[in-house]
Amino acid sequence: MFKTPAALLRILHLFHRWSGIALGALVLAWFVSGIIMVFVARPRWSEEERLAALPLLTADLTQTAHAAWQPPMPPWEAWRALGRDDLPESVRLHRIGERSVYRFQTRDPAWLTVDAADGRRLTVEDFTAEAAIRRALEASAAKTGRHADASNAAGLGSPAPTVTLIARDQWTVTARFDPLRPFYRVELNDADGQTFYVSRQTGEVVLDMTRAERLWNWFGTTVHWIYITPLRAAPKVWRQVVIWLSFTALLMAISGLWLGIQRLRIRQPYPGGRFSPYRDGWKLWHHWLGLAGSVFLIAWLFSGWISMAPLGLLRGGQLSIEERQWLTGGALDAELLQHAPPHELPADVREIRWLRFAGQPLILLQSAETSRLVALGTDKPPFARLSLEEIAKRAAGLLPDARIHTAEWLEKPDSEYYPRRHRAPTLPVVRIRFDDANGTAYYIDPANGSVVRKIDDNSRRYRWLFSALHRFDFPPLDFWENGRIALILVTSAIGIALCIGAGVLAWKRFRR
Repeated sequence: MFKTPAALLRILHLFHRWSGIALGALVLAWFVSGIIMVFVARPRWSEEERLAALPLLTADLTQTAHAAWQPPMPPWEAWRALGRDDLPESVRLHRIGERSVYRFQTRDPAWLTVDAADGRRLTVEDFTAEAAIRRALEASAAKTGRHADASNAAGLGSPAPTVTLIARDQWTVTARFDPLRPFYRVELNDADGQTFYVSRQTGEVVLDMTRAERLWNWFGTTVHWIYITPLRAAPKVWRQVVIWLSFTALLMAISGLWLGIQRLRIRQPYPGGRFSPYRDGWKLWHHWLGLAGSVFLIAWLFSGWISMAPLGLLRGGQLSIEERQWLTGGALDAELLQHAPPHELPADVREIRWLRFAGQPLILLQSAETSRLVALGTDKPPFARLSLEEIAKRAAGLLPDARIHTAEWLEKPDSEYYPRRHRAPTLPVVRIRFDDANGTAYYIDPANGSVVRKIDDNSRRYRWLFSALHRFDFPPLDFWENGRIALILVTSAIGIALCIGAGVLAWKRFRR
């Protein structure tokens, strides 16, 4: 085949052998864990689950300090009671236990909780272990429909819940949990092995999982993403470890393919008419499997490496703070926050949020299944979503140097907005396409005016270099889930066989 200097071939051979010995088990674990991840998602507490677990704002609260729904003070008064001179990033009003509370998110980012009746700031001392158990039981009842009390959470004869105060563990190691630490980890000790994490900062459930989810994720996401808790707690160190491990594995695969091609003889076969120098056994299988699967293996390792954005490359679909806030009017202000909650609420409302769209102050009423908008300062009745015209008019400012090419409703996924890794996209949305050089498109949730996805040339490159190569996320497989899974299983099986063969050869080398 291609002529390569003998000295270089020797270096490539030694590098491939010893990098394979060092990283073969890790690459094998990546393949196996990747298959698990196709079927089992990492535990998360979705927005739908969070809302469903919140008590009704207007529920009867007899025998408590708040006998029924009483419109509390405006959020501006509650914010001023904190003694701060800045403005919150977002505001929520909902019930926790027997009181209505305001949740203020600050730029820190941190969440501050204020009793909506008297303006007293609630601290970690207000969120006890007993209250965490009640929150976990309420969340479990909302999710499963099975009610239990703290003394008999799982049914007659079952042990009571256990509570542990933790700062972080395997499931709360990432930075997005930092504003919520520490946590009460509440284990219900029921048949499903349900565990809930309740923030001691806010008193809210922030994560849940079952025994089966924990078990599969130990062999799935934990292994695949190298989520070793002490390592992942240092994001910069973890990122460099993953980048260099995946890059070394990529070089191992490239060197293996090159060596496999060098040893292949088609025009002048080896004695006996063999195309491979190996007569039989594991070396022969490793040679042929390497030739058959190395292109896939290289593409897969390359896409995993590029997903970590080495050298600042390819960060797909990143929304700036300005883009996130543009449609909702930027930071909240005193004028908006001086509007008190409505005196009359629909019976199913669980949370109220304050926001602004196109200069219009709005209140978002959220239930477990639906949401409604109230235009403050007008007689307009509550409405389900913003109009296409309102969204398009406001969205024009996202790219002031370009013009809107199309603005339309999207009722079902398209080729750039579709389900991703166990998460269904928000629908319907408004799709705004601009005529700029990057082909920028924004997908906007009409229920609250937020941008849910941005697509541009950078995100398209990211899709093809990561999603397409790593997850086979390309047409027509992006809408043919069974075909995509089948291809993942077949190619992963080849990769597993290749790694097992390498492991056997490595073991033989060590035995000698």
